Amino acid sequence: TVREWLLRRESNLGLEISIHCPCHTFQPNGDILENIHEV
Repeated sequence: TVREWLLRRESNLGLEISIHCPCHTFQPNGDILENIHEV
């Protein structure tokens, strides 16, 4: 179900990000890093 998929995404969110988007890391200064990449 969608809920189960969402729960799995949340539990494996870190792995998915590190594999698919290594440049995007959810950190306290994540917004700053994203802004730098945008510029």
